[in-house]
Formats: sequence, structure tokens, C-alpha cells
Amino acid sequence: MTSATDTDIREIKDLIGAGNEALQKQISDLGKKIDDVQTDIKVMDTRLIEVEKKIDKQDNRLWAFGGIVLAATLGGLWKLLG
Repeated sequence: MTSATDTDIREIKDLIGAGNEALQKQISDLGKKIDDVQTDIKVMDTRLIEVEKKIDKQDNRLWAFGGIVLAATLGGLWKLLG
């Protein structure tokens, strides 16, 4: 078995340190990407809420249109038969 010299130990420490720095950079980049995704999710959530509101308005308009058509039909039948 060979003995480790100070130079060998220093080289190993430098390699570990460089690996840690690269890992820290990747973790930092990943954190930034997660923040971007969270921002995008908030924007999509806001848009979906707006779409739901528009659908509700369309539903009310549909019922109003149906009521008007029904009233006109009943009025026409009343006039025709009455």
C-alpha cells in the first residue's frame, strides 16, 4: 500500500471542492428555474380564472337567449291559436 502525500491529499481536496462548486451552481440554477415555473403557474392560474368568468357570462347569455326564444315561441302560438 502506498502512502498518501500532502500533494495527493491537496489534489483530492481540490477535486472535491471543484465538484461542490459545480453542484452549488447547478442547485442555484435549478432554484431559478423552479421560480420561473412557479411564476408561469401563477400566470396560468390567473388566465384560467378569467376564462371561468367568461364561461359563466356565456352561460347566462345562453339562458337569456333560450328564455327569449321560448317567450317568442309561446307568444306566437298564443296569437296563432288564440
